[in-house]
Formats: sequence, structure tokens, C-alpha cells
Amino acid sequence: YATWDELKEDLLNNFPPTPTLSVLMVGCGNSKLTEEMYLNGYKNITNVDISSVVIEKMAKEYQSKMPDVKWITMDATNMEILPNTFDLVIDKGTYDALACGADKSNIEKLTNEMVRVCKKGGSVVIVTHGGPLKRMPEFDSFACRKSFDVKGKKMQLSELAQLINLLRANSKDKPLKEAIKDKEVITKSLKEILLIKKEGELLKSENPKHKMLGLMLKARRLKTQEDAHKIEEHKGEEVKSPSPSPESVPKPSVPSDYCPQRQDHCFFYMLHKLIDSLQL
Repeated sequence: YATWDELKEDLLNNFPPTPTLSVLMVGCGNSKLTEEMYLNGYKNITNVDISSVVIEKMAKEYQSKMPDVKWITMDATNMEILPNTFDLVIDKGTYDALACGADKSNIEKLTNEMVRVCKKGGSVVIVTHGGPLKRMPEFDSFACRKSFDVKGKKMQLSELAQLINLLRANSKDKPLKEAIKDKEVITKSLKEILLIKKEGELLKSENPKHKMLGLMLKARRLKTQEDAHKIEEHKGEEVKSPSPSPESVPKPSVPSDYCPQRQDHCFFYMLHKLIDSLQL
């Protein structure tokens, strides 16, 4: 996902830090974003996560560095927080995690809750791998939709962020500290990031032949990822249903940029709240 380096321009321009600006970090995990925002002037930050282990670890680690910051164990889809409490609510990855789950109603519960605890005139920021064709219809279907305007933008990831994503993808979502100990995973990830870097250089070239070569390399890489995803998806279907029903409907083809952990970009959605939660 995007790091502070990618997010800072939008956050600082739209929500300049002030002593009174209150921020809620939803599904904080062990992300460094709170620390980076704190160092850049955001002092009034509350972090919530469903894992008490994570919350205890983060609170202990940062109690002396960031004494003003709060760490609370809480379910983001059912928060024990009063309406209209925060000026800025941020989610980086929780929406995607819930979108991958079996119960799709959880993404609406999460969004409804984030909007509920946000003040009128404040904003909910959702950083996700999902593009507008997928996310905008979801937002439009939510019960809280009438209470906010939404704007989205594509955000290019840094090479470091891409490398971290590749390490996680190539290690089959094992913890990052385990991935960096695996020489095979590191070698594969470095080869991929170097290829992506080469593609970028060729695509920026003013030489038409170089540009065309860059497009060809990118298309081949994305096709390989798509094929790998389809193989994994097919394996999963075989486990669920060894004898496919003849009435089963084929699934639509997977977009070539489907694999979120190998995308060189993510998306930044800003839900600007227009109505007081008590008026909904």
C-alpha cells in the first residue's frame, strides 16, 4: 500500500495539521503511518484495531515517543465511538481485507461506521487497491451514501512500496520479517522490481521504439500475472467443487492488473461528509 511519501501531499494539502484536528486510524495494524503523521504535525490521533495483541504491542512501542496518541482494541465495523467525533478518518487496507472475505456486507458496515464517527465537514479517506469501476458502485450502494461526496485518484507507488508488496506476494502473505530471510523470495522480488523499473524507463523514453518495448514488456508481465491468478483461482474452485455443475456460469475474465500485490499503483478515495450523523 501507499506509504507516507505517497500520501503526504494529499493529506497535508486537504487536512493541514492543527492542534485541534482529530484523526482516527482504522485497522491501524503495525503500520508506520501514525508515526509518520505524528512527526509531521498530527498529534491528536486515535488508532483502533480488532487485534488486542497488535494494540498492546504498538501502545508499548510508542508510549514514550508519542504520548498523545491513543491505541484502542475495537471492531471497526461496530465502533464504540460517538457520532461526529473525528475530523479525519483514515483506512489503509482494512476495506480491502474485508472485501476479500465471505461476508460482503462488512465493507458497508465499515464505511457506514467511518462516516458515522466523522464530523460534518470532515472526510473519510480510504486507500485501496480497488479501482473506480469496482469501488464507486460499492460506495453508491451503501446506506450512508447520501451523506457524502466522493472523489478518487490513482496513486503511483514508490519502488520501495512495490518491493514490499512483491515480497509479501512471493512469500504467500507470510510476515515480512520472514520473507526477507528467504533468499529465493528476495531474489525473485528483486528481479521483478528491476523489470518494473526498466519498463518505467522505457515508457518514459521519447524514442518510439523504446516506448513500444516498454509496453510489450509490461503487457507480457501482466499477462503472466493474470495466468498465475487464474491457475490459483481454478485450484480453489477444484477444492470447493470437485464435480462442477453443468449449470455453472463461467466467471468473467480477470483484468490484467488484477493482482493487487503486484500493482504499481493504488487508489485514494476521499469521502467528504455533508450531513451531521444525527440527521441521518
